[in-house]
Amino acid sequence: MRLNILAIFLIFSAGVLTAQTFNMNLDQQTASWQVCTNPGGQGTPIATTITPKTNGLEFSLKGPAYTDALFCDKTFPETSANSFQSDFWVTIDSLKNVQALEYDMGVFNPPTEFMFGTECVIGEYWQVWNGLTGNWENTAVKCNITTGRHHIQEWSHRIGTTMYFDEIGVDQLYYAIGMSEPAGPEPDNWPGFAVIQFQLDTSDVTGDVTISEKVEDVNFMELY
Repeated sequence: MRLNILAIFLIFSAGVLTAQTFNMNLDQQTASWQVCTNPGGQGTPIATTITPKTNGLEFSLKGPAYTDALFCDKTFPETSANSFQSDFWVTIDSLKNVQALEYDMGVFNPPTEFMFGTECVIGEYWQVWNGLTGNWENTAVKCNITTGRHHIQEWSHRIGTTMYFDEIGVDQLYYAIGMSEPAGPEPDNWPGFAVIQFQLDTSDVTGDVTISEKVEDVNFMELY
């Protein structure tokens, strides 16, 4: 397990935060992961897999152009926490046929869905999720993920029904996002829970392709 020194400092130096819940090494809990509903891509997945690997999990998607697959772990029940942090490692063997890599922290407090969604659009920018309109909004931060192994960290918080996207870290380089977006309505009859999610999106390809990503040391913290 790798817990970044900056993350520890942020957690224990913030005087307004009086308690923390740590959900550590979630990639080692294979049974708790699932493939969630296709979140809205134009294509239909042909195959999605979650495969245990040494020190992690591999998520894989096979499908045509602009197909999405969402891999999720519902980590804890409905929470009153207002600040959230994720910390994990990813390995990407190839970015060919990949449009975007999405990393989300979600909190469902009926009747509101707080989806702190971020995605790295290959060759473009990091984007954040507007829960009310259901659209992605560009940040000023370039998508700098390449093939290889990367350390990703994200910090977000909420006030009322507004989501604040604070900071993204990639390989110990930190980028202030400083954007706020409205939360959205929770789907009918969903219980309250929190979730961490990884999504794979295929690009404008011809025929069916397979893309994948390995995740390790997946940690999700809620701060009160």
